Amino acid sequence: MNTANKRLGLAARLVCVAVFFVLGSVNARAFELHNNVGAGIGIPYGLFGAQYELELGFGNFVSVSPTIGAGTSLLAGAAVNGGVQLLLGNKDGLFRYGLTYWYGTNTIVESRPDHFRLKQGSTVGAKARFQFGRARRHAVDAHVLTTITPTKSELEDDGYSVESGGNNVLLGVGYVFRF
Repeated sequence: MNTANKRLGLAARLVCVAVFFVLGSVNARAFELHNNVGAGIGIPYGLFGAQYELELGFGNFVSVSPTIGAGTSLLAGAAVNGGVQLLLGNKDGLFRYGLTYWYGTNTIVESRPDHFRLKQGSTVGAKARFQFGRARRHAVDAHVLTTITPTKSELEDDGYSVESGGNNVLLGVGYVFRF
């Protein structure tokens, strides 16, 4: 098993442990369900596009959101990402923070001059949500992410010349509406 797959396996296990810990530590009577839609730039939005979150709230402090984002890479066509977000912080407060895991389009490589290809892989990161409005239904999300796969060596093994790549720091920002 290569190093990238080991890191991916460890990250997936950590996410599962965190989710089960959260689910086991909340009162089932405090469960809430919200739909969130958003638009922005970055991995959570399919690079440049929209996202949908099914926010499962557990109490007033914790929520888990299975999420899908779809959009365009502008250079190489359609991009799709799916993931899970763990949000912590008062759901009615101005600020929430959390961890995210994504799988889908996370790398654009130049296969020949002026011809780009999309590569899929795993991405993890942290996010901050700044909520506003009367019922905190509006929010701005900021993401700081890093790619787990593909690594620079995997891209080079596929025949791509990589000056910098793999384990990049990626940013994302977008607007989210909760209903």
